[in-house]
Amino acid sequence: MVTAQIDISGVSILYFDIGAYIDGNASIPGDVRNILTHDEYSAAQRFARQRDCSRAMLSRYLLRRLLASKLDVAASAVALEIGEFGKPRLGAGHSTEIQFNVSHSGSLIAICTANHPVGIDIEVHAPLGDIAALCRDCMSIREQQLILAQPEEKRSRAFLEIWTRKEAVLKACGRGLSMPLKSISVVGDQDFDQGWKVVNIMSPAGYIAALATPSSFCTPSALLNF
Repeated sequence: MVTAQIDISGVSILYFDIGAYIDGNASIPGDVRNILTHDEYSAAQRFARQRDCSRAMLSRYLLRRLLASKLDVAASAVALEIGEFGKPRLGAGHSTEIQFNVSHSGSLIAICTANHPVGIDIEVHAPLGDIAALCRDCMSIREQQLILAQPEEKRSRAFLEIWTRKEAVLKACGRGLSMPLKSISVVGDQDFDQGWKVVNIMSPAGYIAALATPSSFCTPSALLNF
């Protein structure tokens, strides 16, 4: 299921291809029900579409398996709690500094772990609709100018590169979409007053991803900005 693994400045990133599972061509692992909590399993079952249900179960299943291997405990024993703005984190019962973040799009799940706050976002690289309208909704003036200055055939990629950076930063700081997307700009030196560094990183073909870390933990030369 693991498609690729990369390590960047103390952050381990795993990409999982779950296409066969969400398309119904492979059975969900038999131990999913035993590893997920009752609430996690019930939340996944509330999705109307089976592929969304499978994606939700596998996302938490793979996260639990990965954290269990780092904590040396059973996957079902990994204690998870939800922060103020909905970001999952390890429960207080674990004496470790491991932090993590999860993103999914299309048939991929991306999970990153580190010993400091971290955020990741991945999106399918597909043509978008009215990019000018999308920009007005969520991009700063400078970001809009950069995207719309691109040739039309390159605007979708430019938009998604900036979108994933924004998402990664907001997820790293634990705010998610509680903070307006237009309130931050992720172009220029990509180093914020809040102390975050964010860049686009290598991802499987057909996808665009970004990683955000605190500037104090970041080695820019090890990051791929393209």
